[in-house]
Amino acid sequence: MNNVIKSELFKSMKSVYFRICLFFGSAFIALVSVFLPEISKVIEYPITSADKIFEVLPFVFMGASIILLIFLPLFSDVFKYNTLKNQPHTIPQMPFAKYIASLVIASVYAVVFVISITITMIRLEADNAEAIKLSLECIVRFLGAIPNYMAIIAVIQLLSVAVKNEIVSAIIYYYGITQLFTIKLIITSVISENFNFVIHLTPIGELFNLGYLEFSIAHILIGALLGIVYTLVLNKLTAKLFCKRALV
Repeated sequence: MNNVIKSELFKSMKSVYFRICLFFGSAFIALVSVFLPEISKVIEYPITSADKIFEVLPFVFMGASIILLIFLPLFSDVFKYNTLKNQPHTIPQMPFAKYIASLVIASVYAVVFVISITITMIRLEADNAEAIKLSLECIVRFLGAIPNYMAIIAVIQLLSVAVKNEIVSAIIYYYGITQLFTIKLIITSVISENFNFVIHLTPIGELFNLGYLEFSIAHILIGALLGIVYTLVLNKLTAKLFCKRALV
């Protein structure tokens, strides 16, 4: 298994596509995070203090979930190029290896975001102690969101295996992510007019909640647990379906 994972990491890092994604993706995350106050003025929703960042945080979290679609080629290349034909014994290990490779690349984005958002908090808050406090709260929220990002990557992998067509997979993903988010908001608004009722339905909904609701360690842990459960179930389904499709 270790050799298969190393092989996938090597192929990904040698890929021009992923090198470009890694560089420009990191640069994009850094620029958007660091210059969020300036960008907010352009869209006429000014962020003038560090605590104001939490008003847009759920949409920042949601936006990041859409960008994760960049991993689709990593999951679909095995069907496109039939790279398993010479090593059929690696077929059961391949889904997990590709998944781990995507997480390693995604971890770079996570580090860039944490550093960048901390810089922004310090820029906006004159009181260094308050800036550190708000930065830590934002980072803890983000750490709670990571299992849900892991689940979303698992969804993308499952789509690539089930559909075996990048364009169709992308359409389903984009359509699905907007519909699930809309359903989440509708259900929440029906149950609670002020949106303070926590509903744990999907990783998409949890990303919104983790950015929107008041800071609560209990809620963050519940949100993280939901992401972990989704990840385990989705990876199990993907492994079974992948072996079935690849062995045909």
